[in-house]
Amino acid sequence: MAGLMARSTNSGWRIGRVQHVDEPSGTATVRMGGSDVEGVPWAASSYFPIEGDRVTIVWDRSAGFLITGTLSTVATASKVRRETVLPLSAWLSYNETRETGGGPGRGWYGFGAQLGPTDRMNVTQGPIPTSGMGDDPNFIPSLQAWCLVYTADLSMIPSDATGTYLSMRFDRVGEFDFQRLNSLVRPRMHGHQYTSTPPQDREPTWDTSYTDWTPAGMTPGESVTVPLPPDWSHAILTGALSGVAMYSPRETDVAYFYVSLLATYYVPESE
Repeated sequence: MAGLMARSTNSGWRIGRVQHVDEPSGTATVRMGGSDVEGVPWAASSYFPIEGDRVTIVWDRSAGFLITGTLSTVATASKVRRETVLPLSAWLSYNETRETGGGPGRGWYGFGAQLGPTDRMNVTQGPIPTSGMGDDPNFIPSLQAWCLVYTADLSMIPSDATGTYLSMRFDRVGEFDFQRLNSLVRPRMHGHQYTSTPPQDREPTWDTSYTDWTPAGMTPGESVTVPLPPDWSHAILTGALSGVAMYSPRETDVAYFYVSLLATYYVPESE
């Protein structure tokens, strides 16, 4: 649509109606001339779009569309952006992928351990050595991978919040020797439906529509905050997903993280 207008329309002003707001990307879907145009940014310093708004849009042949304000006659309260850390709880289990000496490990086991709630939870991703190296250069240690299945307290989000989305904050800790093998590691996340302790004798069942999300790679000592994919965020907020999990059996994924879940939303300015 934007390409067609670029070829057929001069620069100037347009009027449209907001159909959808994608706050993490800072863009909206706007209906103009009977067609929906996706990925339209707005002037963040002067306006936050609301679904249903009639808006003014400036068109520039080289820069594209930009929402500059609203023509809606219905008065709306000014909104402010809030960010809240949602307390996490988790079930912990283990997968021994290799026994001491190099044979196959015993597989999945655990004790139904429940952790949290806490604003910041630590996890070792990937199979790590669990038996001492000693002085023997030929010694082969056992390897054990953690699996943390997280749930979050969504009651922290106000009932009148709008534009809500979820993000993960990852802090990669740089203090353990076994991490030196992998300078750049991506967290590996999965969506789940568990509301009680997952089975401890096998890998948890992941929702096949929400699995193997791997945000940006991180080096030891680095911290990043990454919005969840929009469909993941929507599924958790609506209850279609119970939460996320962090697990990888890959030795190339070994890293130690602190993990937090953040909710970003807009509320009336008086709150």
